Amino acid sequence: MNKLYQNLQHLLDKSSVELGSVGLMARIESRDLVWNGVSKEFKKSDVERGFYICSLSKSFTAVAILRLVEEGMVTLDDVIADHLNGVDCYKNITLRQLLNHSSRIQDYVLLDGYLNDVYASPENPWTDSYIIDRVKKLKLVDPSDFSSHYSNTGYLLLKQILELVTGEKYHSLLSRLVIEPMGLKRTYVATELDESLSLLPAFDNGFKRFGGDIRPQYHPGWCATGVVVSTLEEICLFYSKILSGELISESSLSAMLDGIETPYWLGPNDAPYNGKLSNGLGMKICRKFSVGKMEAFYGHGGDCPGYSVWAGCADIGNERITCCVVSNRELESPPEVIWMKLIENVLSQQNGDHNSGSSAASIVTP
Repeated sequence: MNKLYQNLQHLLDKSSVELGSVGLMARIESRDLVWNGVSKEFKKSDVERGFYICSLSKSFTAVAILRLVEEGMVTLDDVIADHLNGVDCYKNITLRQLLNHSSRIQDYVLLDGYLNDVYASPENPWTDSYIIDRVKKLKLVDPSDFSSHYSNTGYLLLKQILELVTGEKYHSLLSRLVIEPMGLKRTYVATELDESLSLLPAFDNGFKRFGGDIRPQYHPGWCATGVVVSTLEEICLFYSKILSGELISESSLSAMLDGIETPYWLGPNDAPYNGKLSNGLGMKICRKFSVGKMEAFYGHGGDCPGYSVWAGCADIGNERITCCVVSNRELESPPEVIWMKLIENVLSQQNGDHNSGSSAASIVTP
């Protein structure tokens, strides 16, 4: 067994134990490497199963908006009142501001009663109109607090704008504009409970029935932004293609990666690998790290009951490495530290191989 594969598997197993025997899966792709790893809580075949990708769905929404921009149906500087009725309180807020979280609109996840109702009545999500009516009653976030205030509500509004502009439901338009053109075969927008238990097993102790299994009871409608189901392989493919400019134009990609610095860090600010994050259009960006070899990160993280996910691409010189990590329990924060350690392991191995005059080994594991 290749030494790099052993190191990556050891890191995944160690991280699983440190997190309290949380199930972890990961996929890494680079020019010379394709590796899938699972901790002991999963079977190797589980890497083929789909799961809620949570807030990574925002990257899909952003691509759909950018495609409409290219078709001349909207512009990034349109104010949302141009497309939605009843939002005069947001009359000066643009689509760009919704996309990069600079709108200052309050996050509906922080509304009183939201999390209580998620656990008390997981099969019955709040309606979009109920959420928006409640959020509209709140003042905008003080601009002196944050230049970029993360808001799920902004992406709920973007979902509604997409539907009104195209005349299609979110799941249909996302399939037409993003999923099908990218050749993603096992990716789709979740609209119903997973009563058939086809998704990756996932658990939350806040749910008392079904042994905490979220699949037959947590309705994806609680993610009012819209939530995508995908696999490790197809998430990696999505970010790799988007960042290579295969679906959107060069100007759209440039706009997507034009970020506003946030007060947040990629990884805890005392972690061995971290960097200051910026919010692009549906994309988290980091171009400066405290230590390590990574020069840039582009991707997203997310969590919901049952899952925590982190995925994206790391750039190092002319090399690009794509990685996705998912856990089968919601963590306190997305597993970006695990993601970074996996990337750094690959870089260290490849650097050693290059110094010795050989190329990194190609590893494809089931």
